[in-house]
Amino acid sequence: MKVVYCATGKEPEEREIRNDIRAFQQLVGGGYFEFYTLTDNIVLVCNEDGRYLNLKPNCIIKRYGTIVGNFFICRLGKCEFTDTQKGDWEYLIERGLIKLIRKADEAATSDGQCKKII
Repeated sequence: MKVVYCATGKEPEEREIRNDIRAFQQLVGGGYFEFYTLTDNIVLVCNEDGRYLNLKPNCIIKRYGTIVGNFFICRLGKCEFTDTQKGDWEYLIERGLIKLIRKADEAATSDGQCKKII
């Protein structure tokens, strides 16, 4: 399955992974993972326990706030995750649906805007 993978502090990259739970867990660094719906058919998959594990902020999702730790995006089919399509990542960025955090002192407010951490 083709995904766009984003490790904390690094630029996104396309990866080919197996479409199974173990591959998802390996990418997000945890036993449990969760997904957030970004569009009708694009989702972000991340470590469900990231906040409890004190993982570093990685991105801001407009509707949900700050996502911590590594994540990947893919598409959601009828019953399973499927390949991303060319332009999915760019679409999310251009529409302001996702913003990468590249400074350690950025965090999200409830409306998805950045602010400095004191």
